[in-house]
Amino acid sequence: MRFQDTDVLISMSYDLDMFSSMYIFLFGSHNLEPDIDNFFSDFDDFEVLEIDRNNAVIFARNVSRINGAYYLYDSHELNGTVDVLLMVLPNGDTNSFIDASSTEATFYDV
Repeated sequence: MRFQDTDVLISMSYDLDMFSSMYIFLFGSHNLEPDIDNFFSDFDDFEVLEIDRNNAVIFARNVSRINGAYYLYDSHELNGTVDVLLMVLPNGDTNSFIDASSTEATFYDV
C-alpha cells in the first residue's frame, strides 16, 4: 500500500492453483475482479486499475482524512489474510505486518 495524500495505491501479488490459472488463461483475468472487489469491500471508493494472473493494482480514494498537519488513516478489514502487508508512507517510511487480515491505522504528514 503506497499512500498518496488522501488516497492509496495498492499492489497485490497472489498465487493461483493450476486449475484457476488455466481458467484465467482461457477466459481472462477480469474473472478475478469479483474476488478482488470482495477482498477490499471495507474500502468505500476503490477501483481495480490492472489485473493479471499473478498481480493486481487497486486505487482507493479518500481513505485518509486531514487533521491539522497530519493525514489520519483508519484501519480497514480485509476479507482474507495476506502473508505480508507493506504500508509505504509518502515520506518513504514503511510498516510491515505478517499474516494481516486488516490494515493498521496510521498517520503521516500533510
